[in-house]
Amino acid sequence: MKTASALLLGLLLSAGAALAIDDTGFDPEAWQDSPPQPMRQCSVYMYGDAMNEASRLASLGFQVTVGGDLSYGNISNYDILMLPLIAPGTIGGYQAGIQQYVAGGGGLFIHQPNAIGQVDYAPVGFEFTVTNNWWCEPEDANAIVDPGHPTMQGLGNADLAGRFDTVPVTALGSGYTLVARGTGGCSNDVCAAAGCYGEGRVFADLSNLSYASGDPGSDQYVINVLGWLCEGGASPADESTWGAVKSVFAK
Repeated sequence: MKTASALLLGLLLSAGAALAIDDTGFDPEAWQDSPPQPMRQCSVYMYGDAMNEASRLASLGFQVTVGGDLSYGNISNYDILMLPLIAPGTIGGYQAGIQQYVAGGGGLFIHQPNAIGQVDYAPVGFEFTVTNNWWCEPEDANAIVDPGHPTMQGLGNADLAGRFDTVPVTALGSGYTLVARGTGGCSNDVCAAAGCYGEGRVFADLSNLSYASGDPGSDQYVINVLGWLCEGGASPADESTWGAVKSVFAK
């Protein structure tokens, strides 16, 4: 009888932990840590840190600044602009500056807007539409569909971060290549997508990358994504461009 009661209590506790995951994917019961890594020559500007992701990026060796200045004059000082938990319709006025930043060689990482609507701050062709700020269950049932993409190289499906918004594959802008999607009943949902714009790069996923996430993805996933964004676009930069100047001073 005591054994049965203990099993029931264990199940209830497990269910409680699962139910504790909020709509951003934050799970107070989840924790994963890794030893600090050497500093990387890659600077990241995070527009806010509502999900406490900056500490993880810093532990992986990235130079992270958290702030609230989206002016082109500010973001152009960084290799990557990271926009986590930014709802559609809130920063659309900065779209032109963000587009100029990416075209000049910047990396843009948009993830988990956590609100319904079309993302209106991405460069033209890199919009996508969130149809639900909750997700198709299970959020960790995802598969790599473009294993040759640099962000996916060396990874398995278990490395991917969870989907904590619903974005249909058909709602991706034309600039993206789908690199990972849901599986089974979630196969119509985006997990991650990437593309080049001018001399820069854009990556979008629906994750919460905090170590306190219900599914934060592996460290190598984060390193792959940010490393690819930091390298700039596919076309070589002319010597007079900001992208070339940035690459010199980043060394």
